[in-house]
Amino acid sequence: MTSIAAGCLAAVVLCGCGTSSPAGPAGGRDAGDADLVLPDDAAQDTGDDARDDGVATPPFPTVIRVLNTGDADFLIYFERSFACPLGLMIRSDEPATLPPTSIEPPDTTCDCSTCGLGFGGGPRCVSNDLLCQDPPITVHPGGAFDFSWDGMVLTWFDPASGADCPIRCSRFTAVPAGTYVFSLVQPAGTFEAALTTLPAPGGVVELPVATR
Repeated sequence: MTSIAAGCLAAVVLCGCGTSSPAGPAGGRDAGDADLVLPDDAAQDTGDDARDDGVATPPFPTVIRVLNTGDADFLIYFERSFACPLGLMIRSDEPATLPPTSIEPPDTTCDCSTCGLGFGGGPRCVSNDLLCQDPPITVHPGGAFDFSWDGMVLTWFDPASGADCPIRCSRFTAVPAGTYVFSLVQPAGTFEAALTTLPAPGGVVELPVATR
């Protein structure tokens, strides 16, 4: 089986392979979409006790393996966005928990930890400024395209969410253990993987595609 490894795209925001969302002008998940606690140093520090108890602690780095199960080449197109995403998404089994959210680098981040340093006392924002002119990725029949995801998504917080910022700000948050659906959104349609758990068995999620 042929395998093509996806590297991170060069960008102003260096956040690994996959933490964005096309939702809204800056992208990302809105904390108002679900019951999500604003992460702080204490929340992110899982400690040795959790590991000793055998509890899986996020984030869960995962390889999304796009498999061409058809008999013709499958083309994966980059979206015409500043961060040139491929359209790789995640959603929870219960959409209210995690609505469809991109797992790729975002166009814009406004880090909550920089609140007060930006315009009007808000956060300092950083944006990508790329020309997305890359040709599509070709996956031959029986071949695969691997995308390495760090297990994080970009989440946006309103002032009322406890972010202690006068305007919306963002943080990368780990996707917790649970049952999820990964998908690839392309001009030809949306392709979904089978329902899977995080952490994924073997750290790999297979997402079958075929030319329609």
